[in-house]
Amino acid sequence: MIEGSRRKFGPALTALEHLHDLDSIGKNEFTMAIILCACQAEVAALLLQNDGRKAAELLDSSGDRAKGLKQLFGMMRATRIAELPRIAEMVDRWEVKVESLLNKEVSPKTAREALLEIGGEVRY
Repeated sequence: MIEGSRRKFGPALTALEHLHDLDSIGKNEFTMAIILCACQAEVAALLLQNDGRKAAELLDSSGDRAKGLKQLFGMMRATRIAELPRIAEMVDRWEVKVESLLNKEVSPKTAREALLEIGGEVRY
């Protein structure tokens, strides 16, 4: 999410949409699904300062084109992810972090750090 780190959020969001369009979860391509989630967490972290509403949508949104992380985790649970215990464990950890960000008043700094931790677990 190089574009997001340069504060070019339009191209970063477009890149995320392209990752969503690959339908990695629907195709049971969990490596790509994990990369999608990590990228989405990083873009959300970078967006927090400039557009908190859009950052929140990246965490929890049932949008037609791009789902929030919460929805992506649910979609992954509805597939064969249980057959991949390490990926399932990673998703469990991430889901707890995202839920805590959605359900608690946390500072933007704390939220940013938590989201960047998610992205940092994947070396894409």
